[in-house]
Amino acid sequence: MLQGASGAQILEAITEKFPSLDAATLLIGAGNHFEQIANADTNLIRGWCFEATRDLYRRMVEIGDYANALRAVKQLRDLAE
Repeated sequence: MLQGASGAQILEAITEKFPSLDAATLLIGAGNHFEQIANADTNLIRGWCFEATRDLYRRMVEIGDYANALRAVKQLRDLAE
């Protein structure tokens, strides 16, 4: 779902990885999970974004990808505003 798979691809993956479970029940559970996340406190989401961007910045510096490291810095600046 998070990788943008189609409904058919998701059902196929469920069938392959969880053959003994009901696909509809799993999809409903995933939908409920996303709904709960959508109602999360905005400060919690902002904090997660800060940490994710910081980790991406660190990784970009480690591999010498300074252009994307700079983008991460700019993104943190925008999040801070």
